[in-house]
Order: sequence, then C-alpha cells, then structure tokens
Amino acid sequence: IRTDAAKGFVEFMRQQGHDARLLNALTDNFGIELAMIFADAVLLHFNEEETKGVLQKALTSLKQGGLLVFSVKQGQGEKWSNEKIDAPRYFRYWQKGDLQALLTNSGFKDLEIFEAKSRSASWFQVIAKK
Repeated sequence: IRTDAAKGFVEFMRQQGHDARLLNALTDNFGIELAMIFADAVLLHFNEEETKGVLQKALTSLKQGGLLVFSVKQGQGEKWSNEKIDAPRYFRYWQKGDLQALLTNSGFKDLEIFEAKSRSASWFQVIAKK
C-alpha cells in the first residue's frame, strides 16, 4: 500500500490507479506484522529525535525478520530548502557511523548501508532487519 502524509499526493496516486492511503509517519500507526516498510526519501525530513521515534514504530510494526528499507542524504547538519519545489522543507543529513549507531541502538540488525549518487545529492540506501 502506498502512503503519504499529503492528502493531495494520496489523491494523485489514487487517480493513477494505486491503492494509497493517508499516513503521517510521525503521528500514525503503521500496522502490525508487516513484512517490509519502504520509505524512499522520507526520513530525511525528520530531525534525529523524530527519526528515533519513527524507527521505534517501524520496529514494532515489522514481523520478525521484516525489513525496513529507506534512503537519507549524506552530509552533516540540517537545513531548510525550497529545492525542487516552491515550499520550504526540512532536511537532516547523515554520516554513515551515526546512521549505523542509530539503527543498532533502535534494535535493528543485519544492516546494509549503500552509498548512491543522484544528480543533486549523495545518498545512503539502507536495508535493516528486525
């Protein structure tokens, strides 16, 4: 099931024929016994404390052996940017060691963190197992 916190984007996905629902990763429950949670370019918009909370909810929602797959931008610090859309968005950047420690401390194991590049950014692609 595709999800997003923006009602307009959920409606757009439904118009495209996809099963989509409104879900705010910070405030809503994910469900239980999920085999995988895929969060492409989602967690990069949360500060460290918010990310910790989302990781805990993900861990609780996944069945044993379930996967959390996500991407965040490489770098240091945080900033607000109007990049790509004409609206300010928060970005939190990560170093590999900090990301590994956060995931391990949250209870995930068998971590795989890959580096990737797009035209405008360097990314970490993460696969973490419950």
